[in-house]
Amino acid sequence: GETVTVQGFGFGGSGTVTLGDEPGTVTSWQSGQLVIRTAVGARGGDLIIKPDGRRPIRSGQPVRIRQQWRTWPELPVPVGGETVAVGSLDGQLVVAGGKDATGKAIGAVWGYAGRSGQWRSLAPLPTPRYGMTSAVLGNRLYAIGGWSDSTGYSPVVEVYDPATDSWQRRAPLPTGLLGAAAAAVNGQVIVCGGYNGTEQANTYLYDPAGNTWTARSVMPQARFRHGAANFDGRILVAGGRSGNQPSSNVIQFDLVANVWSDTTSLPATRAGGTMVSDGVTAWFVDGSDGRPQATLWGFNGAGWVTLAIPPTARASISGTFGAGEVVIVGGTSGDAAAGRRVESFTP
Repeated sequence: GETVTVQGFGFGGSGTVTLGDEPGTVTSWQSGQLVIRTAVGARGGDLIIKPDGRRPIRSGQPVRIRQQWRTWPELPVPVGGETVAVGSLDGQLVVAGGKDATGKAIGAVWGYAGRSGQWRSLAPLPTPRYGMTSAVLGNRLYAIGGWSDSTGYSPVVEVYDPATDSWQRRAPLPTGLLGAAAAAVNGQVIVCGGYNGTEQANTYLYDPAGNTWTARSVMPQARFRHGAANFDGRILVAGGRSGNQPSSNVIQFDLVANVWSDTTSLPATRAGGTMVSDGVTAWFVDGSDGRPQATLWGFNGAGWVTLAIPPTARASISGTFGAGEVVIVGGTSGDAAAGRRVESFTP
């Protein structure tokens, strides 16, 4: 059920409307404007208006309708109320790490491929952790930082290769970080912010060719539990906890100029949300303003737009973009089962 407003002329005062293969329910019919309520789950298509006593009018191009959120089969085990490593690799969703009901870090790794329609166990994470950030680069999943029960704030970086179902250790972060954010851009990985006893503002760049981390310009505000994504070759960073308060601030990083700058803020404060991107549009999902929220905002460079509400309000979630979908995993809410939930949205 989406509402579509059609502007034009010659519609008359009554008639029928179809959108793709579905009839449209007209809530307002005027000679120059129709307001149509689509069927739940409608995918859109050619819009055909048939005014009473007049020739049918067909849209010049198909009308695209936003897709609904869909719920995936639950993870075999909860991954807890902290972020985990998640990525889409060759059509398979991979989820790594988390914490169990006792608060202990786990190293379980699960994969879900649409062809099999079920979760299967993959090679475990060598260093069990939670509160990680992650990025997909070269069809490999980077699990970065987090909390280790043995060492505390962890600098460990491990990379999963789906071709061999194996993990390899990479150069560690310059410092251990919980709740940092990461994004892959131009064949490199950017990690920013995080927490290791205090809020951090550092920015680090990872070069896989040299297996090295390099410090870049620090963020204007220290923050953790924020979102980061590659947006048109820049790193977009949104929300998080800054000054021990949820923030609506959004900044962007120019890798070439090594400069951070402000851009349009989120519509409301959020910490513990996730941000993903297809490179052209960024989406910020859920998070908390003191309690978990169910929100989806899209950013195309001109500002943030409110989109379809996710099924579950939750914070400390993890997300990725793959196979044309915004996918969110785990997190915490008033529902104890949130740590097993996986949901996705097709823009």
